[in-house]
Amino acid sequence: MLPPDEQMGLMRRGVAEIFPEEEMRRRLEESFRSGRPLRVKLGIDPTTPDLHLGHTVVLNKLRQFQQLGHTAVLIIGDYTAQVGDPSGRNTQRPRLSKETVRKNAELFLKQAKKVLLEEPLEVHYNGEWFAKMSFEDAMELSSHITVARLLERDDFHNRFKNNIPISLHEFFYPLMQGYDSVMVRADVELGGTDQRYNLAFGRDLQRDFNQSPQVCITLPLLVGTDGKRKMSKTYGNFVAIDDPPKTMFDKLLSIPDGLRRSYLTLLTDIADDEVERLLAHPDPREAKVQLALWVVRRFHGEKAAEEVE
Repeated sequence: MLPPDEQMGLMRRGVAEIFPEEEMRRRLEESFRSGRPLRVKLGIDPTTPDLHLGHTVVLNKLRQFQQLGHTAVLIIGDYTAQVGDPSGRNTQRPRLSKETVRKNAELFLKQAKKVLLEEPLEVHYNGEWFAKMSFEDAMELSSHITVARLLERDDFHNRFKNNIPISLHEFFYPLMQGYDSVMVRADVELGGTDQRYNLAFGRDLQRDFNQSPQVCITLPLLVGTDGKRKMSKTYGNFVAIDDPPKTMFDKLLSIPDGLRRSYLTLLTDIADDEVERLLAHPDPREAKVQLALWVVRRFHGEKAAEEVE
């Protein structure tokens, strides 16, 4: 295991925020002294059957923790997917059926393992604990949060202010995500910048259950290939990790020049000095070619990368 300072330097790459940072350093020092790996949680709801490169930003960071010797704890939100994450939404999200979620979850896990290492990895479905809860259990859990606290969230606040409906089950989402952290005793939780509230609430809930509160690490949302909005299947500006090699290569060559740095930093492990060299190249296409080859190589292998070039 690398010394804590070296680990901190590596994990800062591509990160939007580590909070509280001093706690992250303390956890790494304790882990280094004791030899106990940190438990690093990432929860993703299988609301869609296909992963795209935007999803791999947090998966890449989770893989980095694995490479540093820590335990990746992947939560497949089969139960929370039926609620729907309200983060950043100004409308209600349609509820998914159990069967749709089950099928999505199977494919999601298969695709996620194209990024993550086989070990050290724990995989949990949060239906393992939520499906067993009684109504009394749910009432007790709901006592750990207030409506006033929930309305501090920008999305809920704006919907409430503009008389846009908020279903009661949406209020449960951050509570459920936080409870996942309690159940797996997370030391660290990863998420996109749109997840900051939910991650921070997990810290509060762990305190309520007499656990040390997790450190939270947020990562930027990857801008789509159009250079305008976050990558999303809805917007058609995505690169699916199951795209054929040539399709993947061509899509990545088409990104605006202004996205080269973020894509190289968030999607690859190309060294920082090499990233700077590529960005300084007189032909802006060179950085995109190397980016595209790296991504094709990861998901389709060396032979495919040689054939698309």
